[in-house]
Amino acid sequence: MSEFSESYHLRSSSAQDAVDLLKRAKLHGYVLAPSNGWVTFCPKEVTFQPSPEVTYANTGLLVHYSMASDHGWNFLYYGRPEDCLHLHL
Repeated sequence: MSEFSESYHLRSSSAQDAVDLLKRAKLHGYVLAPSNGWVTFCPKEVTFQPSPEVTYANTGLLVHYSMASDHGWNFLYYGRPEDCLHLHL
């Protein structure tokens, strides 16, 4: 049986930034406590595609991660090109 996972990761040390992003996107979801300068959040609406509402409402460095154990994974980032220079994973 396949396992599926989808999450967003916002470069921030404040969970409120992810809450605000979800509000701007007019979505509900779950926000986890910040860890190592990233805030993980998951909109309730799971599509396994980057949400246009989330990506358009984004104002910082945002990563969308999706994984399907039998099919592979996908990692996309949204932000200014210069933000990529500071992306350390």
